[in-house]
Amino acid sequence: MNESKFSPMPWTTYQLSSKSSGIEGQDTTTIVPFATNADAALIVRAVNSHADLVAALQAIVAEIDGPDRPYSTDSYLPRKFVEQARAALARAKG
Repeated sequence: MNESKFSPMPWTTYQLSSKSSGIEGQDTTTIVPFATNADAALIVRAVNSHADLVAALQAIVAEIDGPDRPYSTDSYLPRKFVEQARAALARAKG
């Protein structure tokens, strides 16, 4: 992910109507002024969980495919899953 500044997390939604919501940062800055309720909820979940998901994938890749692999005798994951994790990390980091 780019190191550009973004609105403080967690992000939350606020109801505009029965079918639409806005998204704001922790500091109440409006991030998205209008979205469907479903889109707003998805965006907020994705943004708020992004750092944790990246950290978890990095830990898994390091455990399975790190320089001292495997760290434990029960560390096994098929190569295709490690490759998928690395591809996902690359997309997440931009």
